[in-house]
Amino acid sequence: VEDAAAKLEEKFQDTMVEFDENGKDEYNVSLKDAGYSLDMESLKSELQRLKDNREPCKILFEEEKNYTVPYQVQWNDDQMKAAFVGAHLTSDQARSASTDAYITYNESTKRYEIVPSVLGTEIDDAKLQNQTQEQLNNSFSEDLLKSKVVINVDEKVYRDAAVTEDQTDLNNHLSELNGKLESYENAEVTYEFGSVTDVLDSATIQSWVQVDNENITLDESAMRDYISGLSAKYNTQYVPRNFTTSNGNQVVIENNEYGYWIDEDGEYEQLVKDLEGGQPVSREPVYTTAGNGREGNDDLVNGYVEVDLTGQHLWLYSEGQQILDSDVVTGQPVGVNKKTGEQEDWSTYEGSYPIAYTEHPATLSSDIYGYEVAVQYWMPFVDV
Repeated sequence: VEDAAAKLEEKFQDTMVEFDENGKDEYNVSLKDAGYSLDMESLKSELQRLKDNREPCKILFEEEKNYTVPYQVQWNDDQMKAAFVGAHLTSDQARSASTDAYITYNESTKRYEIVPSVLGTEIDDAKLQNQTQEQLNNSFSEDLLKSKVVINVDEKVYRDAAVTEDQTDLNNHLSELNGKLESYENAEVTYEFGSVTDVLDSATIQSWVQVDNENITLDESAMRDYISGLSAKYNTQYVPRNFTTSNGNQVVIENNEYGYWIDEDGEYEQLVKDLEGGQPVSREPVYTTAGNGREGNDDLVNGYVEVDLTGQHLWLYSEGQQILDSDVVTGQPVGVNKKTGEQEDWSTYEGSYPIAYTEHPATLSSDIYGYEVAVQYWMPFVDV
């Protein structure tokens, strides 16, 4: 029993493990040097049982017969791991590291896409050890006492890239980037100036999209230039007003405090939100000041009061129709300040103004101008 067990142990430990890569023998190590051995106590026990079972059956000329003896393989984990590592496998070419998958922008398709990872040739020691142990275990179960076990080293034991094309985080990020591009493509803003509209189309929006690697931005300068263009085209406040009087005369009115004025900063912020929303939007611009109504650049569509200071006459219009006209008395052009005794310009302000507020009834008075008078209706257009 002792001799048989020792022979089996020796034969087992002399088995060579050969690592072949790309058809070449790269490294050999014995099972003994790899820390493998047989469980001798268990093996002796089984051999003793076999001996005891054969003793009563001995005959002089017994025919040869094969017997299967149970065995158990064991190994030293640290010794095994030291023996089965990629550092022992030399190669004609330097080993290359795997390259990570990454996202890139395709100028042709105007979309982001994933460039797949590339598997290198660096060996993952854990994979090599697992594969080697699996093949050894299969070999032990088939034939314990082979002279050599060949381990084929291939891509299954190469170290994976840290980032691969099937990773969820990478694909979610890809969807996020392309989703942002799609939002800009689907966005459209229709600016309403009464029934007159001005459309910011997809082509213009696309010209604002800037892609720098994975950073998608909008060209703020171009957007502000566009908004400034809207302001130049549709602002009516502080802009000289071409006006046809009730007498049929063409005049230019300065000092236009009434009208519409686009808030360019506010409009820029709203426009960014609209474009990121990725949906067609119809709305008015963001105004700093807005009138009562407009049709394009005509902002008097809901009505106005026209006063001819020279002719001392007044006309009232509502929704494009004259509903009243009357003589009117406006302030005298020059008056004396009661406090200083000096002459001052008391002329009625010229220009177009919104009504500041309304009051009914009201008492009008001034220490400077020296009057106090009760009126039924008071609608100042300059709040002083």
